Parts: sequence; C-alpha cells; structure tokens
Amino acid sequence: MKLHSPSLVVAFKDLSHFRRQILAHNAIRILKNSTDANGLSKEEIATIKLYVSCFFLYIPLNEALRSEQYEQIKPWFPYLKLFHNAIYKLPERAGVHCRLLSVQRAITSHPIHNLIWYNCFSILFVADVSLSPIYALLVIDVQNCFIDGTLALSNSPARQNGAEVVPIINHLIETILFDYIVYSYDWHPVNHISFVDNLRNRTRYIKGGYNASIQVYDTVTYTGPKYETEQVLWPAHCIQNTDDAKLHPDLIVNPDKNNIIHIRKGTDPDIDSYSAFADNNKGQKTVLDTELKKRNVTHVIVAGLALDFCVGATALDAMDLNYKTFVVEDASRGITMDTIRKRLDEMTNRGIKIIKSSQVKQL
Repeated sequence: MKLHSPSLVVAFKDLSHFRRQILAHNAIRILKNSTDANGLSKEEIATIKLYVSCFFLYIPLNEALRSEQYEQIKPWFPYLKLFHNAIYKLPERAGVHCRLLSVQRAITSHPIHNLIWYNCFSILFVADVSLSPIYALLVIDVQNCFIDGTLALSNSPARQNGAEVVPIINHLIETILFDYIVYSYDWHPVNHISFVDNLRNRTRYIKGGYNASIQVYDTVTYTGPKYETEQVLWPAHCIQNTDDAKLHPDLIVNPDKNNIIHIRKGTDPDIDSYSAFADNNKGQKTVLDTELKKRNVTHVIVAGLALDFCVGATALDAMDLNYKTFVVEDASRGITMDTIRKRLDEMTNRGIKIIKSSQVKQL
C-alpha cells in the first residue's frame, strides 16, 4: 500500500513552534493541571489529551506506512481504537464537544498546521481501517421471553438458566472496548409460522398431513404459503412490541448510539429466522452484514440465547460471510443438551473458535 502525503521537510519545518503553540493553549494547560478543569471529567480530559497527542504519532506512522513497514504500526492499534471510541462518545455532551472543537480550531488556524492535522487523521484512519482488526460483539436475543417469559430456557429440556448470561455479557461490555455492539431480537408477528398454536391455521401446508399428536419442539415441514421450510414448533414468544420481546432489563445496552446496531429478525410470518444475518432459507437478509461491512468489521464475538439455535445459526452465517468468528460458550445457554453438543461440534468443524469469556481480551 502506497500513501501520498506532503513533503515531511515542508510539512514539519515549523514543528517545534507548532508544538509550543499546542502546549500553550488553555485546554492543554488544563491537562497539565495548571488551570481549573472547568467541570471536565477525567474521561473527557483524557480524550482531549488523546486528541492532541494523536498529532505526535503522525511522523512515525506516516514514515512506517510510506515504507510499508506495517509491523512497526501494529503496536499502536489499541491506542488508535481507544482514541476513535473516545472521540465518538464526546458529541453526546455538547459542552465538551465545543471545547474539543475549540482546541481543533486553535491548532488548525494556520494553513500548514491544517494540512498537517488533516493528513495526521488520514494516516490514522487508513492505518486503523486497513490493518487493524475491527471487533463486533453480537449479543443474540437476550430477551425477557427466553429468560423468564414465554419461552424461558429454564423450562426447556436442558433446563439451562438464560439469566446467567446477563452478568457475563455485561462484564464483557464493561471491560472490553469493542468497536461495535450488536443486539438482536426475535421479533415475531402473532401469526408466526414457528408458533405451535398457529399449526391448525396452516394444516394444508404440512408435508405429510396434519397429526393431532404434533407438539412443542417437534419439527414439521411446511410447503407454503410462500416457502417450503422445515420448522421447529415453539410456544408463542417474543411477539412484536410486547414486554416479552424486550431486552432483559439487567442487560447493559451501550448508550453510545454511534457504535451499536439493533437487529430485529423473524418478522416475516411465513419464515423463521434464527440467524441475525438472514432467514432460515437464506432468502431474506437482515441489514446486519451490510452494516458490519460498512464499518469494516473483521471479527465477531457471538454470545446469547439460545446456543443451539440463534447463537449457532448467527455464528455459522458470520463464518460464511468471511468474518473471523468466535462463540463465547459460558455467555450462551441452550435448549437441549443433544442439540447443544451437535451445534458446538458443527461450529468447531467449520472453523469457528469456541472460547470462554476470560479469553476474549486476548483476541
């Protein structure tokens, strides 16, 4: 990769004077504890410090990129990710954002300085996007219905407790700086094909005919009305716009709207959708792949409910879509022990890494 930039000799001829200008600015003196912080939080002070010190990375990063010495840049990736995430959070508090812009205006007032600043961020952006892994945490269907509602996992054959994933996922969100967090929802209309109570309304489409002994957890094949599809039958659950379909109240939902994505699936009454990427027939896609690709995501970490159905289906689709895929086993729970074992084997055989929550930091 070759990048074009202004001559370093020209661009940094006045670097010493420029550095003194930056350090003399009021906002920077705040950082050196020489003036009152004017209500800035520690996070905000740290972010402004990152914003300014980012400039001083320009020279080594630019030189390394120009000579294609990418290994020299990689140690800076955690810093770059911290910087970008911190910047995205600042606009949520307008006052701080204004202070931040005043710093930027001060250090970009000179045409040469403005050119330096522009190229600094260009280099950082290219380095971060082109060479650094981008991580998304996919939180799958951690909804009331699967925890203490209409399809609570504790009532399913495996008797696993869906509530146990909440503190584990929360810990991941609180302690690891994911680039993006996705929350998926089962989001069914009342006449959904997966509900056992709707079986009688679809008898003419049941392959092999209707049988009164068909019950919850049985699998039937429907030949219509729109698709031929194999369907596991469930109790009515996660009906749109009900409390049952809401995310569990104890689950942390990241307030930074710049780095979260909400995905609702299973909205077509005539086809189910276990995966957060597409329906079970792969005929209709959600926007998830588009949104992740738009954000240059390379790695996905999948957790939630249920491991043997929606978590597993999402992970398998992610692998097919060329994401490096990890499933956090202790942050997931399932429906039956048999299907859990089979799904874990299937994912492992497809190259998906099954990990513990304690291993996520090392990725």
